[in-house]
Amino acid sequence: MRVPLVGRLGTRERPALRLLRGGDRGGTASATSEAFSRLRKIARALGADIHDLGSTYASQGELCLLGLLALYQRSHPDLTCTIDERLRKAIQDCAICLSGEGLELGYSAAMRLTSVANEKLVRDVRPIPREKLRSAVESPVAMAPAQLGPSFVTALALVRKKGLATAHDLQRLGVPRQIIGQMHRKGLLRCLRTGVYYTTVDMRG
Repeated sequence: MRVPLVGRLGTRERPALRLLRGGDRGGTASATSEAFSRLRKIARALGADIHDLGSTYASQGELCLLGLLALYQRSHPDLTCTIDERLRKAIQDCAICLSGEGLELGYSAAMRLTSVANEKLVRDVRPIPREKLRSAVESPVAMAPAQLGPSFVTALALVRKKGLATAHDLQRLGVPRQIIGQMHRKGLLRCLRTGVYYTTVDMRG
């Protein structure tokens, strides 16, 4: 595929690429920088070409890694692929960190995996058949805001807007940890991974 200019990447992909190359975006959490440092080291060991910060072009390896990050940020990915287990763990950690930084990579970044030919990083990229995808996704639960308390409504609004939200995101909005636990026990929030939540509740009315 044609390797694009960095300036033509999406507005959320550019700061994610900067983190991947060892830069920051101002106010980046140290855990995020450390997670991306591990990812960069593993990806290079597997043969990925990760450019310096000043490079105006994105390599195929970098595009592949952005696609994997986007894929692992999705609660219900509609692609399946095979990647090295060390790389998988590093991608998962960085995907969570990106969500914590408020950087949700778009669907197009994940779909780019179907055309990025970099078998050093990812193999066997295939779409999940629609019938399997439908059976894997829980049906939305419709609820009116009047049925919920103010903290519940605040938390659900954030999670629905972002797709994924961390416990830290919710606490910054003033949602206490006890409320997060209650929402999880009631099924209003579902846990993708420790401290990372999504919801199937559709607020109506």
